[in-house]
Amino acid sequence: LQAAGHRSPAAIRRAVAEAGSLARELLLQLSPAFEQHIAALSYHRDVNAHNILVEADVHNSRKPLYGLVDFGLAVDVQCWHGDSSEELTSERMSRIGPDGASTWKYLDVGGDCRYWPVSAWVQFLLGCTELEQSPVLRSEYRTRLDMHSLGLTALQVLVETMPVMSESQGSWHGDAMEGEAIKELCAVCVAWERYWNMVSPLHSRLM
Repeated sequence: LQAAGHRSPAAIRRAVAEAGSLARELLLQLSPAFEQHIAALSYHRDVNAHNILVEADVHNSRKPLYGLVDFGLAVDVQCWHGDSSEELTSERMSRIGPDGASTWKYLDVGGDCRYWPVSAWVQFLLGCTELEQSPVLRSEYRTRLDMHSLGLTALQVLVETMPVMSESQGSWHGDAMEGEAIKELCAVCVAWERYWNMVSPLHSRLM
């Protein structure tokens, strides 16, 4: 977060708009890739801020270009969804665990736990038998890991590039709608900080 300091209301509005634009572009550029291309072949399983490259041209004010890297934990979709680790791994390239596992049920839970959904924590702590008791969580873990992590990354971009604000700044010029928007953004920043402070020690333990 960048301190708002003594910036004018107009300058802070521009900074907030820029933060929103950065997060929006991230989703607009990478979401279709996951939905239409990557997900048809593989799941990345390690989407986070460290694995997304940014190309920015600040001099020409062009929109940033985002690119996903590091497919070291990626799995082949057909192997991931399969029931047997031996059926497809001999024919298709996919990540295989130390015990030969390649399906969602038994392959290690991968990636940065700070970007995991609830289903990944259930799989990590309780295993696939417990996860299968909830069709919603099972579906999330099997098919939506990357999209969840991308959403959290976009939220992180939004929060960490916004200026630090207080709810009182929403009273500029008596604009009630703007005031409500700033209150909501402040609440999002507080919630993100609380979440990040809670999950970061867990990440340190698992590293």
